[in-house]
Parts: sequence; structure tokens; C-alpha cells
Amino acid sequence: MKCKQTNEDARQLTYVEFPTKFVWNKDTKVWTARKRFTGSIGRIHLVSPQAGELFYLRILLNKVKGPKSYEDIRTVGGKICSTFKHAYYKMSLLDDDQEYIDGLKEANHWGTSHFMRNFFAQLLMSESLSRQIYVFEKSFRYLSVDIIQHWILGKTFLWKTLSAALRSKGQIFFNVASSGIAALLLPGGRIAHSRFAIPSNPHDVSFCTILPNSNLARLIQRAKLIIWDKAPMVNRICFETLDRSLCDICRSINPNIMEIPFGGKIVVFKGYFHQILPVITRKTREQIVSASLNSSYLWDHYFEANS
Repeated sequence: MKCKQTNEDARQLTYVEFPTKFVWNKDTKVWTARKRFTGSIGRIHLVSPQAGELFYLRILLNKVKGPKSYEDIRTVGGKICSTFKHAYYKMSLLDDDQEYIDGLKEANHWGTSHFMRNFFAQLLMSESLSRQIYVFEKSFRYLSVDIIQHWILGKTFLWKTLSAALRSKGQIFFNVASSGIAALLLPGGRIAHSRFAIPSNPHDVSFCTILPNSNLARLIQRAKLIIWDKAPMVNRICFETLDRSLCDICRSINPNIMEIPFGGKIVVFKGYFHQILPVITRKTREQIVSASLNSSYLWDHYFEANS
């Protein structure tokens, strides 16, 4: 910095470029201009990002030409920044880390999601990323390919936990599903048509074949919760049939229950509409969509939770 205060040529060089034009005289303790180029190069010792201000100072020394003082190194656009870090960001010296993003993208073609997450963790530990959050935002889809599969298994755990909690309190609930395989995954699971005696071919005014004074009717009156898995694959008329039946069964408890969907029972529907819609043979696409759950008059009373 002292040399640059008096030598105009020195002001055109960065800290690393300085040894290419000047040589240090050990006797006089000053920098003097080289008479001939000997191929000398300068370098700065590696500094970890964890070192804070020293890390940003090292980067600025490679970029700023002709500083006469530390204040000059922190000067950007004629204004002195409070810290080297502030100057670093203000000069837009951030690396884009594109090579690491490309590496994660390439590894995604042959590596598992578990491997990808370990790979990303190693990059973080190596302290080689300039913008960790930026790299994560650009590559998180490669790190989370298997999250949906794990979520489908977290959901089964959720329903089992909820069922166990209700059972521990002595409360009654129903676990039903639209298919036999899905019903096997639920504690005490049954096919919905079998559990609630829903007609095989219901129509707009159908009722479940449940006798008002039967054991099933009394069980329904005491139930706190109904969980229905794979709901989107069932025709909406089945849900409307169950709605009318539950209201009819529960009206003996509360005459005004006819105005409340499903007789006031909490009903949780599970499933994805993009998996499978109701199977209706020899029907148009519009008719199939019309038969889906979200086309029912009950849909306005639903609270939808997206995973």
C-alpha cells in the first residue's frame, strides 16, 4: 500500500499481480520495479469462509486495483463500506456456484436421492459454496425425489397414530377405503361399501341399507371420526348416499342434524385426484369429471389439506 501511494504503475495492479511488476528488496525493505520479467507470480494463502472478514478481505485483494489503504479496499462507488463483507456484496462479487449445480444435476441421473443429499451435505462441509441457499433452491428437486414416497408411508403412520389415540380414549371411529388393498393398510380397515352397506349401483336418491335400530346404526351414532382412503376413485353419488344415510341415522340424537353434512360426523377423505378418477365405462371425459368427488354438492363443505 505504501508503494502504491507513490508509484502510479503500482496503482494499476491487484495484490496478486503486484509481484509480476515489482520485487521486494530485503535490505532496504521496499518494493522496487522489476527490470525484467522472470515469470514470478503472487498468491494469497487460503482462508476459510468461517474466518469472516479475513475471507472477504482475501477476495477483495484479488479484485481491487491500486488501494492505498484498507479504507480504499472497502470503497465502492466512492463510498466507504463499514465492513469488507459489505463491500464484497455491494461489488456483486458473488460466485454463481453453477459448476456445483451442474454437478448435482449430472449426479441425479445415476445417484439415488439419499446419495444426492449426502453429496450436498459434503459440499456444505467443504465450505466451497459461496451461496448455499441459492444452490439448494436450484437443486432441491434432485434432493427430494423420494420425499413423495416417504410421505405416502408418513401418512399411513399418521392415520395409525390417530386411530391409536382415539382407541386409547375409548372412542369409536371407522377406517374404510375404496379398495381392499388400501383397507388392509388401515387398523381395522374395511371396504367402504361393505362397512356402510352402500348400494352397488347407487342413484341420486339412494340410501345405505342400514336399519335405524341396528347395531351398526348405534355404532355410527357414537362414532367420532370416519377416515376414507382412496376417496377420489369413487363416484360422488356414493358419498352423497352416505351423507343422506348418516343424517337420517343421527337425526334421533339431534333433529337439526339434517342440515349438517354427514350428520355432523367428521369425515377425512384421503387420496390424490391425479392418481385415478371414478371408472365409468362408455362415458365421456366430462361425465367422468362430473362423477368425481369435487363435483358433489358436498365439496363446498370440505377443507382441503395439500401435502
